[in-house]
Amino acid sequence: MKRGVLSTIAVVGLVLAGAGRAAATFQIVFDENGNGLYLEAGSTTWTPDPGVVGPDPSQGLAAPVLSYVLPDNVPTMDVGFYENGTSPDLANLSDVFRFSQNKAGQSVLIYYSDNKDGVDSLADTGFPGNLQISHWVEETGQEGGTQLNLWTDSFGDQYKGYSEGVVPEPFTIGLAAAGLAFAVRRRTKK
Repeated sequence: MKRGVLSTIAVVGLVLAGAGRAAATFQIVFDENGNGLYLEAGSTTWTPDPGVVGPDPSQGLAAPVLSYVLPDNVPTMDVGFYENGTSPDLANLSDVFRFSQNKAGQSVLIYYSDNKDGVDSLADTGFPGNLQISHWVEETGQEGGTQLNLWTDSFGDQYKGYSEGVVPEPFTIGLAAAGLAFAVRRRTKK
């Protein structure tokens, strides 16, 4: 009896810890206007991942929201981004990545953005009242220029959300990655 209970506890613990999932399975690049791409681990091809505007799968807002279907399952949580050079609190909240599930059981990223200065993108919906921010991250870039929200989850998956600016074309991303690899290789040869 004890062995059965301990085995059950061990299995549940491994599942909750994400043991059934490989680490670092993807990178996703997206913006506030529904442009998105993802790259799965081991692949060299970026796959289009257009954002969808529709009912909030997490029921956070009554208004339509922008969400992206993720290529793998991720835990449900809220990641809050605060304005560059300010403190991590709701008064300085700029954007939120909410990880949730849609009706089909797929993991989705809902992109909520501040709309205090008007609505100029699909993500400018404001924030839901049921926020439970588990991670705070400072936004990079300057107001009025390209602003990025960068976050890596516990699996190593990478999220790059353009708060101001547009997702580069796949060729540009590949070219930048090749340039970075060349620079690192050249530096290690010296």
